[in-house]
Amino acid sequence: ALETTGQAHEVGPLGAEANIGRGRHVIYLDDEESLVLLVCNMLKNQGYSARGYSRAEDAIAALRDSATPIDAFVTDFNMPVLSGLDVAREVRAVNASVPVLLASGFVEPGLRERAAGAGICRILAKSSIVDFGAEIELALAEQ
Repeated sequence: ALETTGQAHEVGPLGAEANIGRGRHVIYLDDEESLVLLVCNMLKNQGYSARGYSRAEDAIAALRDSATPIDAFVTDFNMPVLSGLDVAREVRAVNASVPVLLASGFVEPGLRERAAGAGICRILAKSSIVDFGAEIELALAEQ
């Protein structure tokens, strides 16, 4: 039997980062669907309006067709069909004012230069996904 104590238990964001995103719209792209769910839920808990995609063409179409302006676009680096660098170039072609952040499990030598050349403003370490919200804020502050 389910017992209640009469107290409401709210499940939601806690602490200072609870509303770091202030409702800003973020697109997250990763070919691993489990990561898409994890990162989008984390960003939503930080106050972002996050939409996740596992196919580059769907994420780019969402950016193009969005009724609300997209504040940031986060893409995985190592994906099938289009790399994160290719995605960044396409995002910049659709909307040059949207900051593009690149998430990678391993930052290989030379990636920072290639990323900058593709219009990427920050590289995120996938090992620190809990910091993605703070990194998005830094990217937006630099705009």
